[in-house]
Amino acid sequence: MPARRVLALSVLPLVLIWPLAARADNCGSLSDCFFTVEGAIVAAALVAALILLALEFAPALLALEEVGGLATGTGAFLEGAAGGAGLGSLAGVEMEVTAEGLSSVASHLATFGEYAPNAAMLQRLTTALEAGSQISGADLVFYTHELMESQLMAQGLSYEAAHAAALAEYGVSPFSVYAAEVVQQFPQFFNSAWFRFWGLP
Repeated sequence: MPARRVLALSVLPLVLIWPLAARADNCGSLSDCFFTVEGAIVAAALVAALILLALEFAPALLALEEVGGLATGTGAFLEGAAGGAGLGSLAGVEMEVTAEGLSSVASHLATFGEYAPNAAMLQRLTTALEAGSQISGADLVFYTHELMESQLMAQGLSYEAAHAAALAEYGVSPFSVYAAEVVQQFPQFFNSAWFRFWGLP
């Protein structure tokens, strides 16, 4: 932080508190005095220190929320994000998982921290890659969504913008990104909307 800004922020609390101190020095008796000039200086120093600490650590906390996504989403789901219906343009489509694509998806999801449903979906994709089988349905939605989202974020888009764009690209429902089996395996992470989407009891 520039030295001028530090000095300005340090002086500001003193300027705000000084009128109270000046008035206190003219009080009628000692018992009526709460503020003193010395007290005002100490209070101003404490307030300035708190402001500087907040400015020092706030960017890091905001970066954690924006980049890490721990506070905003899972990488495949973002609360309140709109999408299309069903499997959108991916309905009835099959695709092979590539080693490069799977590596990109795994690296992208790692930035969101540990999340059991993501690990389960990655395992499904790994199994398909090792078996040389094609993927479809939620596996395809998850795979293509994460690939596009990671590419867009690498270009500078925020997680929120990239997530919305990835959903819009294929017109898929935001509830289609995790397979029904994963929803059933981890019911603690999914509300009734997910169960309704997949027709689960």
